Amino acid sequence: SSVIDMQSMFNNCSSLNSLNVSNFETYNVENMDSMFSNCSSLPELNLDNFDTSKVTNINKMFYNCSKIKVLNLSSFDTYKVNTMESLFAYCTNLSNLYIDNFITANVTSMYSMFSNCLNLSSLNLLSFDTSQVTNMSKMFCQNKVLESLDLSSFNTSQVLNMHAMFYYCNNLTSLNLSNFETSKVKTMESMFSNCNNLTFLDLSSFDTNQVTTMRNMFYSCKKITSLYINNFVTSKVKNMFQMFYGCSNLTYLDLSSFDTHIVKNMQGMFYNCLELTDLKIQSFDTSSVTNTKLMFGNCKKIRDIDLAHFSATNVINMEQMFLNCSRLSSLVLSNFKNSVVNNTNSMFNGCQMLTLLDLNNFETSNLKTMSKMFYNCSSLKSLDLSNFNTENVTNMEK
Repeated sequence: SSVIDMQSMFNNCSSLNSLNVSNFETYNVENMDSMFSNCSSLPELNLDNFDTSKVTNINKMFYNCSKIKVLNLSSFDTYKVNTMESLFAYCTNLSNLYIDNFITANVTSMYSMFSNCLNLSSLNLLSFDTSQVTNMSKMFCQNKVLESLDLSSFNTSQVLNMHAMFYYCNNLTSLNLSNFETSKVKTMESMFSNCNNLTFLDLSSFDTNQVTTMRNMFYSCKKITSLYINNFVTSKVKNMFQMFYGCSNLTYLDLSSFDTHIVKNMQGMFYNCLELTDLKIQSFDTSSVTNTKLMFGNCKKIRDIDLAHFSATNVINMEQMFLNCSRLSSLVLSNFKNSVVNNTNSMFNGCQMLTLLDLNNFETSNLKTMSKMFYNCSSLKSLDLSNFNTENVTNMEK
C-alpha cells in the first residue's frame, strides 16, 4: 500500500454501525488524525491488523466513538506518534481500554486525551513516558467514574498547561501527585475543580513559580478536609477567582506564604467555605485587586478575618463580600480607602453577630448601588457613615 494519509477517513460516519477494516494495509500510513472521529453508532472496532509503525498523528482518532465499550489497542505501535490530543475524548461508553503497550516517548501533547470517558473506571498508564509532554490540559476531564489513578510514573518536567487536568474526577477519593514536577506550568486553572470526593490533597511538593492563573483551582472540592499548599509561590498569579469556592468541609487554610501583589480577581475566592474557622491571609497584598464580590460569602463559621492590611484602592465591586458571615463579631476595614468602588450591594447582608464595623475610611464618591448593604445586621449597635458620599447612589433598597 502506498497510502500515507488516512486523516478523517470515516469522520462523521455517524450512522455506521458496522465496519470491517481487516484487509487494510497501513504500514506506510503516517496520519490517522480523526480517522474514526464521530462514528457515534459504531459498537465495536477491531484494529488488530493495523500496522501503525509510521504513524505520527492520532489526534481525535476515536473522538466521540460514543457506543464503543471495549477498545483493544494492544497491537498498536505508537513509537513515532508525537500527538495524542482528544484521542479517546467523548468515548462516553468506553469501559475497557487496552493501551498498556503504548510508547509515548515522543508525544508532546495529551490535551483532552481521556476527557469525557464517562464510564472508564480504571486506566493503566504505568508504561507511559511523558517526558516530552507540554500539554496535559483536560487530560482526565470528566472521568466521572474513575476510581483510582496511578500517575507515579509520570514525568511532568516539560508540562506548561495543567488547566482542568482532573476537572470533575468526582469518584476519585485520593490522588498522589508527589512526583509531579511543575516548575514550567503556567496555568492550573480548574485543575481539581469538582473533585468532590477527594478528602485529602498534598501539593506541598508543587513548584508554582511560573503559574499565572489559579482560577477555580479547587472549586467545589466539597469533601477536602486537608489541603497542603503551604509552599505555593504565587508571585505571578493574576487570577484567584473562586479558587476555594465550595470547599465546604475545609476548616483550616494557611495562605500566609501567598504573594498576591498582582492578583486582580478574588471574586468568590472563599465563597461557601461553610466549615472554615481558621483563615490565615494576613500577608495578602490586595493593591491590584478589582473584584472582591462574594469573596467571603457564606463563610458561616468564621469568627475573625484579619483585614487590617487589606488595600481596596482598586476594588470596583464589593457586592456580597461578607454575605451571611453570620458569626463575624467585628470587622476592621481601616485600609479600605477607595474611590472607585461602585457596588456594595448586600456587602454585610446576614452578618447577624456583627457588633463592630469600622468604615471611617471608606471613600464612596463613585458608589452607585448599596442595596441591602447592612440588611439583617441585627447585632450592630453603632455605625458611623458620616464620611459616606452618596450623591451618585441610585439604589438604597432596604
